Amino acid sequence: PQFHLNIGDARYYDIFELDILFEKARWRFIDSGFTVSIQKTGEDSRYPGFVSLQTPCEESTTLDRVCARLVENVVAYLENREPLLCTIEDALETQKVCEKLLCRN
Repeated sequence: PQFHLNIGDARYYDIFELDILFEKARWRFIDSGFTVSIQKTGEDSRYPGFVSLQTPCEESTTLDRVCARLVENVVAYLENREPLLCTIEDALETQKVCEKLLCRN
């Protein structure tokens, strides 16, 4: 597996994109994560016997509701003891990954 992280100076403009390549599809999170573009593989129309990415299908994500869902989950946890969607252990593991990424640069 490969992982590439590119950063820029946010004083000029803000951008967030995530491109995930699978064996039979490409998922691109664009528009600061508010849109996901999915391209599946298929037979190439120009070159018989070859496989290429097909026309992308774009869908809106639920990123615009993230904060509201966070509050709902915390209230449900505090009032009804429903499980948290992300635990402190999850946060710690995420922090460990970020620390490893920082040490590689």
